[in-house]
Amino acid sequence: MLLWLSPGCMPIVREYALQSIFFIVHSVVIMGGSMFTATFLKVRGYPEADRVWHWLPVFVRNWGFTLILFPAGWVFATIWLERHRPDQFSKSETILTGILLLGGLGYFMMRVVLRAMAFPIIHAV
Repeated sequence: MLLWLSPGCMPIVREYALQSIFFIVHSVVIMGGSMFTATFLKVRGYPEADRVWHWLPVFVRNWGFTLILFPAGWVFATIWLERHRPDQFSKSETILTGILLLGGLGYFMMRVVLRAMAFPIIHAV
């Protein structure tokens, strides 16, 4: 039988369900922002050689999936802190930091999508 399906493992899974839920929401924000950025860049004509594109939307279009490392790091950090420093870091701090990370990611992706919607600088040839 698989280890993660064993009955002894289920309390651990339930104990850290909050991190899983936040990770899914964070991932949806990142992937949605990356897809919207790629769509708006394509609608604006990316990649055309005679235009200069802002580096941030282009980076998110090409490498936005790597932003998943932020929520993944948050998950590992909160689980470690809850297990090793329970007197200083509890579920309320996990919720607070998860909401703060979600807000930061949402703001960042909104700025990137808005920048992708803007017209690029057109150079005269």
